[in-house]
Amino acid sequence: MIDLEAELVDLDGFETLDRELYAPTIAELTRLTRMIENEFDPPQWVVKDSRKQWVYRSTGREYIVIQRLFRGISALNACRFLIPNCFVAEMGVLLRTINEFEEDIVFLLENYPEEQSEDQKTFIQENLKPMYRNRDIPFEGLESPAMVPRKKVVAATRRRVASLSNPHDAQKLASITGDLFSAYVHGAFEANMDLYGFDGQVQSYQVSGLRSDRARFDWIQQLLLQLERQVFAVEYVGQILGPVNVHQEAGALRKWYAEAANKFGYYQEFENKNPLADLKAGRALRAKRPS
Repeated sequence: MIDLEAELVDLDGFETLDRELYAPTIAELTRLTRMIENEFDPPQWVVKDSRKQWVYRSTGREYIVIQRLFRGISALNACRFLIPNCFVAEMGVLLRTINEFEEDIVFLLENYPEEQSEDQKTFIQENLKPMYRNRDIPFEGLESPAMVPRKKVVAATRRRVASLSNPHDAQKLASITGDLFSAYVHGAFEANMDLYGFDGQVQSYQVSGLRSDRARFDWIQQLLLQLERQVFAVEYVGQILGPVNVHQEAGALRKWYAEAANKFGYYQEFENKNPLADLKAGRALRAKRPS
């Protein structure tokens, strides 16, 4: 059994977690992403399609990557307000979104700065399309995008993690997080049942958040994992797009995060000699406590 009080500081209010880890990381990610954004021309406030709107001068993949970084940070920032009340299903939807954005980033930058592949060109073209055929007449319906199959986008992540495992396991590693959170997006039965009950004490759907210690602890782990992945994403984009000091400072942030997160029950390292094999066999991972 996990001693929740020993594992997670300030379980009820999360003030310590937010003050010492979550908020500082969000602030630093925002600063670093703005530095990446400043490397490129900002959007212009112009008249387009008979109305004022923000438009980029070019349609490069860099802007889509930057947008996805900011969307990920925004979603993680929103989770700061969902954590205390433990809106678990809502957090699952946001984390699925963040996961897809991170996959998009790897896909778009895989061969940067070489010429875009046909799939990348299609992805960018469809991303830039207006949502409605005619904004003034929504009744005319949505645009019909020629979307790149998701498996092709995820394949870039699979290739990136291929060195860690065999091809079959690499494919699973690349998709397992999205598969997990998809249940919350699509309202799968088991995910919906996360809203039910109160550690077996209340027989009712909890529409004001599932405020149980078990749910809070489990979802804190998920949020801290995704926040760490956002640090990796910013570090990766800094390495590819620059400036070089973003890559360096994000690397320093990643190391600080790994140490600071330990006190909140989140561990990057495990005692298992072969974590992947143990996961496949259904054996639990044993966190390596800092000495």
